[in-house]
Amino acid sequence: MELHDSELRVPSWNIEHNGRGRDGNMNNRPAVVPDANARAMAALAVAGSAGTYVGTAAVSLLGAARCLLLDSASYVISAWCASRISTVHAAQHSARSRTRMITSIREGMAHVPRDPLQRPLVLTMAYHAFPEGIVVTYFAYYLLTELDYGDIGLGWVLGAVGVGSLVGALVAGRMVRRLGPGMVLLVGFAAYPMCGMSLLLARPGHGWLIALVAASVVKAVAVTAAASTQRSLRRQLCPPHLQSRDVVFSGCTLRLTAFGIGRYRNVDLRGNDLSTVRGIPHLTRARIGPGQQHDPIQARVTELEITVEGD
Repeated sequence: MELHDSELRVPSWNIEHNGRGRDGNMNNRPAVVPDANARAMAALAVAGSAGTYVGTAAVSLLGAARCLLLDSASYVISAWCASRISTVHAAQHSARSRTRMITSIREGMAHVPRDPLQRPLVLTMAYHAFPEGIVVTYFAYYLLTELDYGDIGLGWVLGAVGVGSLVGALVAGRMVRRLGPGMVLLVGFAAYPMCGMSLLLARPGHGWLIALVAASVVKAVAVTAAASTQRSLRRQLCPPHLQSRDVVFSGCTLRLTAFGIGRYRNVDLRGNDLSTVRGIPHLTRARIGPGQQHDPIQARVTELEITVEGD
């Protein structure tokens, strides 16, 4: 969930876009790593790591052929989950005029080459994606055939990447505050060749497997922190007219959610309990539904710690 030039605080989420001066210096941009971005990457890392270890166990117990059936079933389950997503709000918004997708893409591609920070960020990630794609393609094959680690060894290494990604997502904000976003990006890129040397030197055996697991964790920590940083930088540097204009909350538990100073025009809060949110005065031009008029009043009374007493 992202709101441009705004701040959304939830007990475990914090999104900030503070529109600093565009002086071309990344280290002059405090709070460029929204905690929400890092938390989302942490959730993905947990899911990926758990899936890797469970998949490794399943292959060992059931065999590869039966696991293909489990994989197919997972897609069916995912499709069912996707079908449960409510489209009521999307239908309500569809009647409003929107910029065509091709037009938006063309505007974004025209903007990036002119931006002094986004241009090198995008080019760097594009250059890096090519060799990284090659390594990812042959990584599992190399571990299974050349190093003969088997499916269990491969599972340990891939699971270690998930654990490192989780740690990297959790410490990304602290790294940026301590080192600055530019240094975090450099550390992430430096981790690839430094930790990748272990793969070139590795030989069959448990000792080298442990070394590969450790190197994978370290690399994943640095790379995830860098990935979170560059995504947050690109989001913050994006001008308001190229960002999403509407935000819809559907079926959200907004208990103790704090809305900071920002632009909330057309933020759709219909169908949500607003009685415990914070920052009601900042929700200028937000949208609520019939029967919700008393929620903002209750929220404001609670926020100001006003005590309602009888005679």
